[in-house]
Amino acid sequence: RNERWEKSTIQMMEICAATFCHYIANAGITSFSDLTPEIIKQFNIRDDGHKTPEAKSACNGRIRKFLQYLETEKVLPYGMHLALPHMAASGEKIVEVLDKESLEAFERYRSGASTPLQLRDVAIIQCALDLGFRACDIVGMRISDIRWKDSFVRTIQDKTKAEHWAPMMNRTGNALYRYIRDGRPKIPGEDHVFLTIMAPYGPISSTTCRHALMRVGISTTKFHSIRKTYGSDTLNSGATLEETAAALGHTDTNNVHKYTLLDDEKMRLCPLSLKEIGLPLEGRYPHA
Repeated sequence: RNERWEKSTIQMMEICAATFCHYIANAGITSFSDLTPEIIKQFNIRDDGHKTPEAKSACNGRIRKFLQYLETEKVLPYGMHLALPHMAASGEKIVEVLDKESLEAFERYRSGASTPLQLRDVAIIQCALDLGFRACDIVGMRISDIRWKDSFVRTIQDKTKAEHWAPMMNRTGNALYRYIRDGRPKIPGEDHVFLTIMAPYGPISSTTCRHALMRVGISTTKFHSIRKTYGSDTLNSGATLEETAAALGHTDTNNVHKYTLLDDEKMRLCPLSLKEIGLPLEGRYPHA
């Protein structure tokens, strides 16, 4: 709490530490000072409650922090936490973006949208495509944060708590205006942009954003794929990593490099000529 961790982070730390304590208590350990590297290794071997190596690795990481705390309190000798290994190595994943068929399906849906539900779906997806907002940020959008004359939308990002100003294209503004005028329930004093269709009216949830994808006919239910589409399109249009990071609302470029994986033109510049670096294509092996 002193380090200002999110409440959910603290809860996950508590759950993982309690799981570890439950195991060692059942093993007959009555004091942390009786812990040995062998007991910690046995916990790792027998802990099979996670479906993926990544989940197990995340849990182990939290327990290691707990063991490190015990080390700083001089309950355990320094280095005891190293007995709990990492279960998954970090790696790169292919960035999933919307395919051509999904974008065409959205255009067809947008052109025929007329009901309040359809107008809301269009405005939600258009905001994601043109502003790069996460589902949680779309849920939190406020009418008072739309700068119609300046063509900007302000948001406080739910994930980072950082303020972000996103330029609003005409089609985005039109989708928002049409939904607010013709599809949004008129609730006095309610500032959230997106509201439920049925009474009692109130702000939508992130699930609503995923359901919009299904109704439109987009090939994925992962709403974050639209944000990745936005990031990839921004980079492929000629923006630098720094400009792409700024467009996404990132404070640095550490998480933007993944979008370069979809930049075919720049990737073609990466291969080196074998002849130029002195590696012959023939004659390398006697049988060649």
